[in-house]
Amino acid sequence: MCSCLDAKGLFIDIPQEAAPPYELIGCTLSQQLLDYLNGSNRYRRRNPLDLGDLQVVDAMGEYPGGFWIGGQIIDWCASERGSSLIDLTVDAPMGRPSSVSEPIWECWRAGWPESPGLWAEYDAEGRRAWIEVVAGCTFHRSRPPDDLPGATYELEGAPVIDETSFYLAIGEAINGAGGYFGWNLGALADCTSGGFGATTPFTLIWCHSDVARSHLTERFEEENGQKSPPFFDLVVELLERRGVEVVLC
Repeated sequence: MCSCLDAKGLFIDIPQEAAPPYELIGCTLSQQLLDYLNGSNRYRRRNPLDLGDLQVVDAMGEYPGGFWIGGQIIDWCASERGSSLIDLTVDAPMGRPSSVSEPIWECWRAGWPESPGLWAEYDAEGRRAWIEVVAGCTFHRSRPPDDLPGATYELEGAPVIDETSFYLAIGEAINGAGGYFGWNLGALADCTSGGFGATTPFTLIWCHSDVARSHLTERFEEENGQKSPPFFDLVVELLERRGVEVVLC
């Protein structure tokens, strides 16, 4: 719809809570945007403008990823960034990216992670923000073809101390540094169906699996009211059921 030079107030501390409007600074005037802003209130009500996704631009001018911003334009004015540019004020109270992910996005804008496991230095909140960025860079750009069936991947399990770190580790085991292979059990199952780097059947060698086994102990309440097996066992069972040979070592 348009490009902008900056965003102010987009990232918020608690994404689950309603947030104040944010600003898109230095926006170009596409014909679609111009028609909307020049239209009457009735026109804008009948022709709502979906801002859609914000594509992040890296240092090379390419688009490593992005995220949905949505919202409704509630105000606009001439921008100090250029005579032909405008600033937009957007009301989008829900679904905003977390402020913890903002510096991670800035790092990824400077360059894709060169080595796996960089997320391990973050705390639990930082790891959740990291996988937020990983997902944004997976679903907002083209992906290479999947590997052929029968491949073998190695998961470095030493830093796997919670659910998020497991998903980060298996994502990098399959797709290298910054890779994605699910962020919850449903997404993990979807990834084994293809389109995310690996094709079943394949082998996953889980190194230092004892670390994960000792940490991934959470049990969930099932539909029958009973407690599920520990999360570690759920993951192994799911992968094996989906055609993955899991080698614990």
